[in-house]
Amino acid sequence: MDIELNNLNVFIGANGAGKSNLISFFELLNAIVNKQLSVFIPKNGFADSFLHYGRKHTDAIAARLEFGANGYRFTLEPTALNRFIFTD
Repeated sequence: MDIELNNLNVFIGANGAGKSNLISFFELLNAIVNKQLSVFIPKNGFADSFLHYGRKHTDAIAARLEFGANGYRFTLEPTALNRFIFTD
C-alpha cells in the first residue's frame, strides 16, 4: 500500500477495513525508532497479535518508508518464542 502523508490525514472506512491496523503500525514504528520493540511487542500481545491470522498464516511484517531521497526498510519475522527478529 502506498500512502502519501500530509500535515493532516483523515482515514475513513468501514469497520474492519484496517484503520486501527494503520495506527498500530505507526505505534510499532515509534517503538522501533525509540529502541523499545522488545518492550512494545509483549505489552501488545506478542508476534501473533501483529500478524494476520498469526504466525501460521503470515510469515513477516515488511515495510519500506520513503522520505524524499531518503528511505528506510525493515522486515520483522516471528520466532518460535512468539517474538520478532529483524531479518532485513
